[in-house]
Amino acid sequence: MGKDGAKKEKKPKELVSCKFDGTTVDAAIVSAARLTHMCRLNWDDILGYLWVIFIHIFAQTVQINLTIVFFWYIEIFEDPWELGQRNALIPVIQNAAGRAFNITLKMEQVADLTCKKTYSDVTYLHVLFLTVFCATCLGEVFKNFYRVYVVCLLKSTPDLADEPGYDEDEAGPCPSCINCSPDYEPEEGDPPAKDYSIRNWPIEMKVTHMTWLWKILVIILVLFPHFIATMMVFWTGVKYLALTIDPVKVAKTALKLGFLANILKNYFMVFMSHNFKIYLQNGSYSVMAEPDEDEDEEEEAFDISYVWNTWGGLMTKFLLSLFGMMIVHYVSFEGLREVRKECLDYVDSLKYNATLYHPWGSMPPVPVTWDNFQTLLF
Repeated sequence: MGKDGAKKEKKPKELVSCKFDGTTVDAAIVSAARLTHMCRLNWDDILGYLWVIFIHIFAQTVQINLTIVFFWYIEIFEDPWELGQRNALIPVIQNAAGRAFNITLKMEQVADLTCKKTYSDVTYLHVLFLTVFCATCLGEVFKNFYRVYVVCLLKSTPDLADEPGYDEDEAGPCPSCINCSPDYEPEEGDPPAKDYSIRNWPIEMKVTHMTWLWKILVIILVLFPHFIATMMVFWTGVKYLALTIDPVKVAKTALKLGFLANILKNYFMVFMSHNFKIYLQNGSYSVMAEPDEDEDEEEEAFDISYVWNTWGGLMTKFLLSLFGMMIVHYVSFEGLREVRKECLDYVDSLKYNATLYHPWGSMPPVPVTWDNFQTLLF
């Protein structure tokens, strides 16, 4: 057939495709989408989906409560670097330049302890850990807003072609459950009614529709609390990473914050059933767009989602995480940096700086011999 022949029938194209993440967030959203077919599900499937939603709400509550507990203790770290404390401490450090602190005076004793404490601080460790943590939280915020966008785009009723047995007149305007006519009996050659039970393990499972009532419940009970929890974890985490001084404690703090940020993933791995984990494999949200009759097939349109998923999203997240790190480290908690700078200037003014403020001790230098090698090393 030549170029002047009949045009090929254009098929609907996929407007949005978002893979499921291995967390309780997507598990709860998929369960809500399946509960829109509650009229066709068995009681054990209904309980299974409700259990998934309960596990997510419970895991989200645990994450928020642990973050609050972490936040209580970080306030103790922040107090010494507030404006009033800095204004009282910095003049004492500056006036002691060139001489040792007189620890019989209270303020000079505080200055002495503060300078010894901040001497071991390693700036680039804060920069590295803050950048990674900001990128982690930023990625979760991006995914959360994208889920809101996808959930709102999902159709409120299924396509008749995709849902054999669905009768709009028979189902009626049910706000929470799509009744796909349980009495539907396919004739020879007709497709069978879709199975939305957890027993069904489709090769490629797609969520294409959800009633507006379930959409509102998902946004209020799942996505909005997840956004609030992410921001709480972010603010608590950056405070710990910016104000913890000891290099070893900075690394340990990063591990603790990693556990705090991954609670939803851990709950998914531990408390979700084997069937449900397999049910979510290779699945995605899918929003189809009607074909454009005027679109020229030879002209390839600019696909912003492709650009975002290949390099645009990564570059944006990297640049924003660097910007967030600089704001947190050099602006929000500048008190620690300012006091440490004054302490380093004070140490440089001493001839024996390493003997008083060396991070591994305050003893004067001792020549290394075979007899004292192990003592000095361990």
